[in-house]
Amino acid sequence: MNPLFLYACLFSFCAVATVILLEKKHFIGGHRITRFALLLLLLIPLLLLLPKWHVLPSHSSYYSWTEAANESTPLWLAALWISGAVACIARLLRSAWHLHQWKMHSTLLDEASLLAVLHECCEQQKFSRKVSVRALKNTGGPAAYGFFHPVIYLPTDWREWPESTLRAVLLHEVGHHVSRDPLWRLISLLGSSLHWYNPCVHWLSRRLDLQSEVVCDARVIHSGFRKDHYAHILCDLASHAPYSAVAMASPSGLEWRVRHLGRTTFPLTRWWLAVLLLALFLCAFCLSILRPARDPGTPIAPTPEDAAERLEANPFPLD
Repeated sequence: MNPLFLYACLFSFCAVATVILLEKKHFIGGHRITRFALLLLLLIPLLLLLPKWHVLPSHSSYYSWTEAANESTPLWLAALWISGAVACIARLLRSAWHLHQWKMHSTLLDEASLLAVLHECCEQQKFSRKVSVRALKNTGGPAAYGFFHPVIYLPTDWREWPESTLRAVLLHEVGHHVSRDPLWRLISLLGSSLHWYNPCVHWLSRRLDLQSEVVCDARVIHSGFRKDHYAHILCDLASHAPYSAVAMASPSGLEWRVRHLGRTTFPLTRWWLAVLLLALFLCAFCLSILRPARDPGTPIAPTPEDAAERLEANPFPLD
């Protein structure tokens, strides 16, 4: 068994439990916990390369299940994991190609009225970077894309929207760029590709999508929109969802988002956020370096250097 499989599953289970607990207590800001957990899951293969510290109880006591994690990985299991990861990354690259095609087949919008509304939305969201707005046929809905060059894609029928709908859409999509959601979406997909066998990682990835939408919804409400009016806008846009990137009102999770608008939420203070982030890091770090101690009297396997030295040694040193 590969240690990556076991310890990544243990850590992801702890992360899922933490996220669920925060949601049950109606704390807003849990998306930062989910992001950090997915980033650590992406880095766990590197953490497992750190030197091991044998301080836990020995294999013969309470932690006999960890002995399997230290054994060599069967060739068929390693091949299966690598094949799944390659397939997931290939699908991710295909999605990236589709996003590149979006830019090739879209039209840059430079209408003065649209740019004026966009400028006001960027000022309200305190976003100083330049944002391009492009129209794309058959997008299904508005979407945010771009790590270094922020882009907002609108469907070609955006001119038929009321002004309030256009403002809400731009506020929401600018909010995605403020939170750097396209970049975190990529990190989430890479983590899901690496741990494709782990349902907890896929749950965290999907939950991060919903949390990102809720955070942007809160930004729109904070900008002055009434909750009931904004909920109607979401329902009107929900029947159209883009193929990828970050969608404003995809049908998946719409009910959860609308219900969240009517909830009383509590902000996650910086102190508690720091404590939870530190706890997740220590969990991943300890799972990566802590190992059971060897039993007294357990023979230590010789290293290849020791074996070579013994073979070369003179069996009769006194001759």
